[in-house]
Amino acid sequence: MSGGSIWAVLGIAQTNDRTEIRRAYSRRLKVTHPEDDAEGFKALREAYEHAMALAARGAAIQQAQVPEPAPAPEPVESVREPELAAADGQAAPRAEPEPAPQPAQVLWADQGDAERHRLTFRRLQTLVETRTGDPAPVLEAFEALLASPAMDSVSVQEQTEVWIMFLILNNPPLGDVLIEPAIERFGWDHSQIGPRFQPRDAVLARREDLRALEAIKRTTSPHHRAFVALTRKPKGWKHWLDRATLGLPDEIAALLQIAHNQHRGLLLDFDPEAVVWWQAYLSKPQFSPAAIWTAAIAPAVAAASLVQSQITPETPLGLIEAYGAALAGTLGILAAWLYALARPQARWRETWRWSAPIWAKLGWAPASLSVLALAALIPPSPIATIALAVLGFGVAAWAYITGWVDQRPARRLASWISGPVAMVLYLFGRDMPWRMRALLSFAPLALFWRLIAKDLPTGAWGQMTLPLAAAAATFVFGCEPLAEAWHRDLTPPARRIALAAFGLAVALTPLVLWWVAPGPALTPAAATLVAILVLLHKVPTAHLEGRAYAIRDLLMRFGWIVWTALLAIATEYLRQGDATLLTAGLWLLTGVAAGIAGALRAERLTPQPAR
Repeated sequence: MSGGSIWAVLGIAQTNDRTEIRRAYSRRLKVTHPEDDAEGFKALREAYEHAMALAARGAAIQQAQVPEPAPAPEPVESVREPELAAADGQAAPRAEPEPAPQPAQVLWADQGDAERHRLTFRRLQTLVETRTGDPAPVLEAFEALLASPAMDSVSVQEQTEVWIMFLILNNPPLGDVLIEPAIERFGWDHSQIGPRFQPRDAVLARREDLRALEAIKRTTSPHHRAFVALTRKPKGWKHWLDRATLGLPDEIAALLQIAHNQHRGLLLDFDPEAVVWWQAYLSKPQFSPAAIWTAAIAPAVAAASLVQSQITPETPLGLIEAYGAALAGTLGILAAWLYALARPQARWRETWRWSAPIWAKLGWAPASLSVLALAALIPPSPIATIALAVLGFGVAAWAYITGWVDQRPARRLASWISGPVAMVLYLFGRDMPWRMRALLSFAPLALFWRLIAKDLPTGAWGQMTLPLAAAAATFVFGCEPLAEAWHRDLTPPARRIALAAFGLAVALTPLVLWWVAPGPALTPAAATLVAILVLLHKVPTAHLEGRAYAIRDLLMRFGWIVWTALLAIATEYLRQGDATLLTAGLWLLTGVAAGIAGALRAERLTPQPAR
């Protein structure tokens, strides 16, 4: 490569100024990528090394004035050997022009320059590690390091680049001031230049962390409150205020998840004690801010209400006694939820869920239906009513601990036909929250139970109502594991047989209702049969989609219109007893039949796996 051509490649005039040559090389390096232009990158590197070799001898300008001979110059002694000889105190290299070193050759620094370069870096390292706020001395030391004569050596440049990388990575946040200057100086933004190098990527990741941190620090950021809580010690009244701030624990959990999964460098900007404390706090269920405010406000409101009502004027209830009773009741309910439900549920999911036998996972389903059947068969009595209620809600707690609720948002059609509140949500383009959908999932069954109250024997309706409510809660809490077991543990032929048998039971149930309509003796058993079918059909239809889901939902929620007409006809033809149980049962059973038919059709349309 001729003398004139190397300066053309570098884009500068011939010069003996090695700093100018380095800057030109850095500028050209940012636009010359080896993956896109391998020959251009090779030519740039050769031009840079040749120019630095000429500038080191002060021969760049003189060499450019010498005309290039036609034949190629004879190879002479390489650059490495004279420079090493000079470093050892031997004869200086010859002054005549030399050809560019080959790519395999490395330009070495003078030993004195190299030692001074190391001392300059140590000064920079000390300034970074002891920085108290002012970044100016650090930046000045960084510029002095880059201007060191030893930086003329390619090997020294590469080693210095590695030093700077680890200086930044080992000293956050004190070393953050060097991130932008180092990225600009060494071109780390250009990932195509050279092979990927993990420390360089870590510095770039740290820069992204700092940009995310700047966004989080803004008061308009949804993570600002969580950032403030994570940057102060978990002590004092401010910490207790954080614990009682509505929504803050969830925001802290979200920010910690972002830090762990997307910007791990953010953890360096949080208070370590705060991170440890909040991680331990969030690792298991606690009294939420809503529970804390409930414990603070609800007893006072309840006590004022009790004192004002004064049920027995002869024995007036004092404010302190009323507040104490209300506080004890509130704390008892919250403690029962935390220690009897939430903590055991977390323990189950972490430890026992995967090794527990099938009866522990799903045994609550037959247990709940058995309690409901017992409530219909046992003669009504206060003791039986209390015992069955306690047993039913105990089974519901079992389902709450071992099961989980379907937390998918309700479909738009279901939202529109689920009631006035859901209709408002639909008009604003939002799906019904899963909590509301879960609450309304058995609303038709509750209406059916209220309509047949007058048809049940005295005391039977009250004895059966709480077990039925517990059974509905049980299937809400545990519908998902039941549906999972339905699809996982049963083969497609077995599911079709089960659906056909279920459909047959639904078809025969109206005959049972017709038969028991004249007399009330078997009414509790018949009503319980309808309720059990409604509860069970939720399992195979839990993930019903499309038209089948819409038809089932429409029949369930608007079937009372048809029921009203059927009631008048049935009353005309049934001379004995009331036809409410029959017609209301037909209303629910029609919806159940539609859901089973949709599930059976989905099974037939599902492609079978190849054997």
